[in-house]
Amino acid sequence: MTGFVEVRTFEHAHSDNRRKILECNFLTSSVQYFTIMEKLPLGNHFHKERHETFVIASGGGKCCYVTVDEDGVPNGEQITLPVRQGSVIQIHPLTAHAFLLEPGSTMLCFSSIPFDSENQDMFAFQLQM
Repeated sequence: MTGFVEVRTFEHAHSDNRRKILECNFLTSSVQYFTIMEKLPLGNHFHKERHETFVIASGGGKCCYVTVDEDGVPNGEQITLPVRQGSVIQIHPLTAHAFLLEPGSTMLCFSSIPFDSENQDMFAFQLQM
């Protein structure tokens, strides 16, 4: 495909006591903008198909992850990394992940496929925060 440009705007996708999510779905990808409300875990899941790239726009905290097999069985030890403003974190499929960010932090997520409520490609996995 050549010469194709999509211009869209963020729309409110979800809010709860942990965070507010704005989302923009394109034909082949999506972008989410998170505003962190409380210091509570976000994520605790893995994807089988989706690649995600997170950018900490402000604030910080930590990111925990572990690789898993198709059934969600860990392939090693959990790793915890500090993240701060400017950190860029790429999560590959079959990597369980979670964030614990300070209130007021903001984060962008660039996803390799658009969000689909019929097929969320999201599988629960509890990481130790």
